[in-house]
Amino acid sequence: MEAIAKHCASYVVYAQMWQEGVAEYLAQMGEEAVILISDEWKRGKDNHVIGKFLAILLKLTSLGLSKHM
Repeated sequence: MEAIAKHCASYVVYAQMWQEGVAEYLAQMGEEAVILISDEWKRGKDNHVIGKFLAILLKLTSLGLSKHM
């Protein structure tokens, strides 16, 4: 995920990534991550890896909503 975020420093790469359907894939992964982390929290476990993934996913998504993109 971090590699994807690093490659999105360029508008061209970012736009191409979304045109190729990566957005749908990331949305599915994000949905599954939320379900998984929710289940683990119910069991009293913390999953920092999934939390970090969700944070990066949100940053990547917000990049597309910024005025620069």
